[in-house]
Amino acid sequence: MRKSTTALAALAALVAAGVMAIPATVAGAAAGPTIYVGPHTIVNDNNHSCTNTGYATIGAAVTAAPAGSTIIVCAGTYHEQVTIGKSDLTVKTQGYARVAPTTATANTTDLDTGQPIVAIVDFTPAANNVNISGLWIDGTGIEAGVVGSDNLVGVLDQASASHFVSGKINGLHVKGTTPANSGSGNGQGILVQSAMTGTAHASLNILNNNVSGYGKNGVTCEDLRTVCAITGNTITTSPTGAVAQNGVQVGFGASGSVTTNHISGNQWTSWQGDTGNPQMQSDGAVGVLLYAAGVNAAGVTTITTSVHGNILAGNDIGVELVDSAASVTYNTITEVSPGLVDSIGVYGVGCDDYCGYFNWPTSSSPGTLNSLASSSQHVKVTNNTINFAASPAGSYGVWLGDNSWSAGNGYFGPAGFEIVIATPNSITNVANPLTIGGGAS
Repeated sequence: MRKSTTALAALAALVAAGVMAIPATVAGAAAGPTIYVGPHTIVNDNNHSCTNTGYATIGAAVTAAPAGSTIIVCAGTYHEQVTIGKSDLTVKTQGYARVAPTTATANTTDLDTGQPIVAIVDFTPAANNVNISGLWIDGTGIEAGVVGSDNLVGVLDQASASHFVSGKINGLHVKGTTPANSGSGNGQGILVQSAMTGTAHASLNILNNNVSGYGKNGVTCEDLRTVCAITGNTITTSPTGAVAQNGVQVGFGASGSVTTNHISGNQWTSWQGDTGNPQMQSDGAVGVLLYAAGVNAAGVTTITTSVHGNILAGNDIGVELVDSAASVTYNTITEVSPGLVDSIGVYGVGCDDYCGYFNWPTSSSPGTLNSLASSSQHVKVTNNTINFAASPAGSYGVWLGDNSWSAGNGYFGPAGFEIVIATPNSITNVANPLTIGGGAS
């Protein structure tokens, strides 16, 4: 489940279904030139088509591009890590264009932990109003070379200090972000961060991407003042014993919407084997995980994140809500026969047995997440369809307000309280259709 530690002052209005719409861009520079990049074409000064390109690498084109430029990445394979450190750019493809580095270089650091990151495409905090589409981003050639403390990220977007970052990540194919040390929680397909201190803001539309082969999370949006609209993506993985993967994780102050995605295959085959954990369900792999999503600097849940209209198939837990305010509506959560033992459709808890390990919001904060967990986390779970095919043993359709464990073995006890709406939902072929525990009302 949760491992990656790795809202805007005014949010956009909610649409009728309760799904947030976030502006893709802010006002940018005037239109600039169109620049062509092609690794196998004639490179000359004409620079007006994919047969007369101006640059042989994406990085060189970005360096040369003035504000407002459109960079056309022509068909071919680009053996480079790409850093985009300027604003008001559009990067799109013409034909099958693949970014596939052959050497792994740590080119930035995690804003929360200081951990080195090997980012294949890195949007630095200076890259505001950048829209990227169409690229195939392939880390399979460097996965084995990312070891030790380094993290591997397909697309990284960071806002730090006083920067405001906005843009669109659209129609990318991101794969091969499982580093050799993925068991320690490393490996992200798409990662969006804001510095927890200062006034950094990140507002990203992440839509219509295909993300697979990730070590830990397919898409991660985290930190105070980060807002993501995660829409229409296909996020898939295969069962693994290395780590509990998550298709989408929104948390640690981030908020937004997770809508109409297809997320499947997040299964940690070893989770029932963690017998020392008094709250076993906190170890499950999750389709959509909200972990301290929408909490403010004081640790209070103030912003609701919408999880709406997704298809979630074959995950240990379809949707998990930890110390978060959430609206979970019209999702389809399924398993194929014989189903997954101990699986859960929608699981919600005030704060799980890991919360005590996270200072909030920094190491000098007044407390940890479990000590600050809100006693009024509003959770709405309605109009979802949950069908596990064969009523697998220990399965739950909707389980909210879990406080069925106590602290022990280095884990923390229950914290926080959920105020829930949990009907109507269609729940079939599940051992325990609806459970409201002592941590909810």
